[in-house]
Amino acid sequence: MAIGGLLIAIMSHLFIDESRRGDPVLFRPAPLISACLALLKTSGVMFHGLTSGLAVGMFFAMGGAMPYAFDRMGIGPLEYGLLTALLLSVLCFSFGVCNGLVIANAMICSMRAAGRNSGAGTGLLGAMQMLFGGVAGSAIIALGCADYFSVTATGLLIMTLCVVLSSFLAPNSR
Repeated sequence: MAIGGLLIAIMSHLFIDESRRGDPVLFRPAPLISACLALLKTSGVMFHGLTSGLAVGMFFAMGGAMPYAFDRMGIGPLEYGLLTALLLSVLCFSFGVCNGLVIANAMICSMRAAGRNSGAGTGLLGAMQMLFGGVAGSAIIALGCADYFSVTATGLLIMTLCVVLSSFLAPNSR
């Protein structure tokens, strides 16, 4: 992972232009902290961010739980990457497509709500996504998904209900 991260950083530096044109701005922590605190009080940022973060969390949780589900079906680690159960694969693909649509739109709505603080908002949103992803994935595994698929299904269902609720509570979401 470290090699992959380093490769991404190098390729980004070489091939992706800076989005901010003009004179460089010196980094000052106080305005960034102030902007983040304001964003935490902005319901559009938080509810759309929660929607996006939980959707990422579901993706991480599913990714952490699926090897155990395949193992219970008798599909070993080598076969996991090569052979799949068709129904489970189709469901995972569908979940991934829907997740991508939800995450992208929630991010756009969250940044729109952030207004002039959208730069700080993207960082806050990314942090929320990784936080929910790590916590959800770890929690579902810790609760026993290795032994019972019902733990995975229940966890994902609860997270789905929270995503739906968060989507409806977000301003301008109806």
